[in-house]
Amino acid sequence: LRNLLQSAVDASMNALRVWGGGVYEQDLFYSICDEMGIMVWQDFMFACAMYPTEEDFLQTVREEVVQQVQRLKSHPSIIIWSGNNENEAALATDWFNIPVSQRPLYQKDYVKLYVNNIRAIVQEEDQSRPFLVSSPTNGAESEQEGWVAENPYDPHYGDTHFYSYTEDCWDWRTFPRTRFASEYGFQSWPSFSTLQP
Repeated sequence: LRNLLQSAVDASMNALRVWGGGVYEQDLFYSICDEMGIMVWQDFMFACAMYPTEEDFLQTVREEVVQQVQRLKSHPSIIIWSGNNENEAALATDWFNIPVSQRPLYQKDYVKLYVNNIRAIVQEEDQSRPFLVSSPTNGAESEQEGWVAENPYDPHYGDTHFYSYTEDCWDWRTFPRTRFASEYGFQSWPSFSTLQP
């Protein structure tokens, strides 16, 4: 872990994002980031899906959020909290072919989970850092549009994600000109051991 984080510093990286489709990192990760001056964008572990909003599920979410914020808020490396990874974009651009008649229900559930619950808890537990409902998001613009912007990837607002599997990613002109790019995706080779016979 120390070698990996030192490698990030050696490559002139000063911020990392703990992605919402992964895991909450162990305490040592955050302690090393504190020590090395690496800033951490911390997602909650919700990604690329529509989640339920039944009370039993919401109660487990509340417990998770309180526990993680209380565990991590003393680390100066944490600079921002984010409620989810790409769920605003998934809803806005209809990744899951939600019937038009059901979209208001899904949007209501989205707001219930991420705004009325997770955001409210984080703002109560840690007033020292900003909270974004999703990543990517248009931030205040998304809020004005009912928390789900028509185009959460708009480069004029908030943060964006960029994936291109067909363009030459060595050419800097292929990348969007955005306010902040919080995620890039590239196809890569698997580990060498996977390729060995």
